[in-house]
Amino acid sequence: MIEDLSAWFTHELARYKLDHAINEGGELDEKKLEEAAGEFEKAAEIRRKLERWGNYLAARGLALRARVLAAKSWGGASRES
Repeated sequence: MIEDLSAWFTHELARYKLDHAINEGGELDEKKLEEAAGEFEKAAEIRRKLERWGNYLAARGLALRARVLAAKSWGGASRES
């Protein structure tokens, strides 16, 4: 029960960080996105241990999305051609 609650709080913290990953200039903040991805991964690991596979996959998917956004925000190749 405690681990399940811990996973939920960690997931909510990650969602908060993801929602607030925009800096003052209106651009994505790579550091905040990486922090969110790390929190999603922590939540996913707890859920893996609890064998909550649907929640595990959801958290892993969100971690991946945050990492993809972070990669595009700091050095993605320009599409202008």
